[in-house]
Amino acid sequence: MKTKISLLALLMGFFNLTGAMAQTDATEAATKVAKEYSATLSFSEEQITQAKKIFKTHLDNSRENWNSTDGDENAFNLKQKETFKETDSRIKAMLNDDQLAVYKEKRDDLKNRALDKYLGDFLGKE
Repeated sequence: MKTKISLLALLMGFFNLTGAMAQTDATEAATKVAKEYSATLSFSEEQITQAKKIFKTHLDNSRENWNSTDGDENAFNLKQKETFKETDSRIKAMLNDDQLAVYKEKRDDLKNRALDKYLGDFLGKE
């Protein structure tokens, strides 16, 4: 997990360096992750739209966390913990009872797949 966080820190640095392209990449990544969650949790169209916004906000907040910590990995990780908690809370709030039960069971797997997707997209563009 520490490696994934370090790679996520690298990803956030990449987003910072690429400026306007980062907004497009964040939107694309958020869309892909929303679809991944949808496949597992059977989202409605409205929930897919909500999830895209939640994941886009998560990526934007992660970028801001990285920028505001001047590359200090420990400070970044502390801020990211809060960002992940906020994202988790927002996702839970949009789920019905059946989806919430599945989410609680598969949350760690979904998060890891989302990180892999963000990182895979980043590494694939190098």
